[in-house]
Amino acid sequence: MCGLLSFTFEQILNQVVRVASGSPKMRELSHIRLIILLIVALNTLDFKMQLQDQEHLNKFQEDLDYCPQCFQSQKDTCKNLTEKLVTNSEQPSVWQNFITLLPQRSCKRSNRLYAVHGTQTRLLAKYFANSKDHFNFTLNERALKSKFLAAERLDGMQFYPLKRIDRFVDFLGTYHTNLPSLTIWLYLLVNIQPLFMPLLYSRDFLVPKTQGVCGFTIYQEYAGQDLWHYYRENFFLKLEIAKQLLLASVKFSHGFGDYRFYITDLTADNVVYSVPENRLSFVDLDTLFVVDSKAVKYKSSTHRHEYIECPGCFAYSPDDIASYFLSDLNIYSACQFLSEDLYRDKTKGFLYPIPDWVMEKYPELWKRLEHCVACPMENCSDRFGAVEKLLREIDKILKDNGNKS
Repeated sequence: MCGLLSFTFEQILNQVVRVASGSPKMRELSHIRLIILLIVALNTLDFKMQLQDQEHLNKFQEDLDYCPQCFQSQKDTCKNLTEKLVTNSEQPSVWQNFITLLPQRSCKRSNRLYAVHGTQTRLLAKYFANSKDHFNFTLNERALKSKFLAAERLDGMQFYPLKRIDRFVDFLGTYHTNLPSLTIWLYLLVNIQPLFMPLLYSRDFLVPKTQGVCGFTIYQEYAGQDLWHYYRENFFLKLEIAKQLLLASVKFSHGFGDYRFYITDLTADNVVYSVPENRLSFVDLDTLFVVDSKAVKYKSSTHRHEYIECPGCFAYSPDDIASYFLSDLNIYSACQFLSEDLYRDKTKGFLYPIPDWVMEKYPELWKRLEHCVACPMENCSDRFGAVEKLLREIDKILKDNGNKS
């Protein structure tokens, strides 16, 4: 199907050249041929997208066949959910998808947007097992646990200390009462989000509401556009987004119970914002770093993150984070995101450019933000105090300029 689509696109480009260079009569005939080619191409894409929608909805059966004992408890709920889903009418038009997809020459789609029949709800379906690595797993708890303990946890969730992982699995089981331990271990290896997203939402963390988990697919309410969309938006709207991001960084740091959650991949495409809801949401937490604070070395101390040279990437010390009752890593990451990119370019921070009149009237804003990033040893023991002062300054500015967002 992809080959047919690409070939058709090349035909269209050639036809456009002929239309521009031919005689009037030839141009008239070429216009007709061009229209026919466009119709064929767009209908081909429409058919292709319908197939993709159906393939996405069929994923659960594939997952169920792969591990019946893992996902049997989800069967009835998922059947009821998928029967209500229809292709979302507010997705980009076929022509927009045509233009977007063709240069990539790719048929891979991990996410699909659906509407729930008879409601205004839009759901984003995310499938997490495209690598197919799980087909090589031995499906019993002991084997999955051994694999988890032996794995280099760089891409997925990291947990410290590993000797407490059984306690963490038991904790997850108290929330996901419908899932056997085998399923929890499998999710820990493949992707943590089907376990974590519903749990975090239930505790008022800024994540989208989960409407269902079906095998390796999670269905979440559409929560807005990613932060790339807002870089050129009104400064006071960006400041509201910054406020919510900073508050979330503190909340994740404290976590709940004995567990602390550190976000190691804060990028503009992993966070979304809804203007109508005035709500920021984290949509990708696969690389969450989880610490059981009850088993740390320094039980009454806060870890102060120091910048580690790594142009274009976010570097941190897992051992340091895992040794302390609390770390300010999330706050550093959020403040850095607002003020600069991962190459330390100040012109690429989310809040750039701050209007001149704002800098003049509220000089403390940039000073507080810079202080949050740098956190010099002589006057900054950790960033929790720094972010509190920064948030007070942001609140003041938003209150003074409430009608300008």
